[in-house]
Amino acid sequence: MPIPTSLLFLILGAVGLIIYFIQKKKQNKFNKIYLILGIALILIGIIPGILISLQNNDFVDEDACEKLNESECLEYQACSLCGETVISNYLSCHSKQFCVNALTQVTDKINTAYNPTPREQAIERYLLSQKHFSWKNREDSHNFCTIENIKPDQELFPLYIWAYCGEYIIEDGKLVTVSGSSGPAKIDYPNELSYYDLNKFSYEAPGDGSDYTKDIKKIFSDDVQQKIFDLEVDELIAKAEHYAFTNMYNWNLIKQAVSNCEIKSVMQTHALEVTATFKNGEEIIAREPKIDNIFDIISQYKDKCGKIIMATE
Repeated sequence: MPIPTSLLFLILGAVGLIIYFIQKKKQNKFNKIYLILGIALILIGIIPGILISLQNNDFVDEDACEKLNESECLEYQACSLCGETVISNYLSCHSKQFCVNALTQVTDKINTAYNPTPREQAIERYLLSQKHFSWKNREDSHNFCTIENIKPDQELFPLYIWAYCGEYIIEDGKLVTVSGSSGPAKIDYPNELSYYDLNKFSYEAPGDGSDYTKDIKKIFSDDVQQKIFDLEVDELIAKAEHYAFTNMYNWNLIKQAVSNCEIKSVMQTHALEVTATFKNGEEIIAREPKIDNIFDIISQYKDKCGKIIMATE
């Protein structure tokens, strides 16, 4: 492993001082040279570190480091939320590009941890449309559902799932749960298609209180009942929170980019997934709250930004 240049100067400087003190007793005529050289080398090794420290703590050049407040740089909190530690090049501010890069790293890990299939996405959208599972207490909130197949070996409907649905907002850069529901359900659908019609789904779910145990026995088979009572839902809730925060942040980022005329094209799927392509070639994916939301937003800035390519599946 190579020795850092500053450390090499410090070592040479120390050697020079040692030689000075050894030769001092012998009255060597080169003593002063050893002393001066040793001190100079040590200073050369120390000064760059001092300058870097001052730069990190006092650097406020707006051109080199755009200063962002918490509401403009939520990705720093996102890294903290997801258990990641990411440090900027500057201690006093976070550049916009640094924040985007940090969020991308964390988003990739979240998407790997929770990547629902098209069928699971359809079920989650269906649950969001049912008041038994999902509801709104605030106009500015976003709702997300995550599911776990309790009987994964059964590939055809009906499916037996545990569903967690949460209502979320972001305050001070942190995810806040407004409301939520969690419980088992039997999901049925008349046939298997690549595109699911949400109006054809149906569900059975146990009631509250004294009806819960009775309904569990009525709706679910014995093997599924045992899995219901043994199921740990903490991981499912954590996935929902990570998924919600990432999508909410990305959706806000897309909206802001549209208003700033930074978007070249958008693609919308039946699962409400929006892929926005920036003019610099970067892509961001998020789930819109309602179908065609992205098209409504783009239309607001048509006169300002000109034509943005829009597509849907």
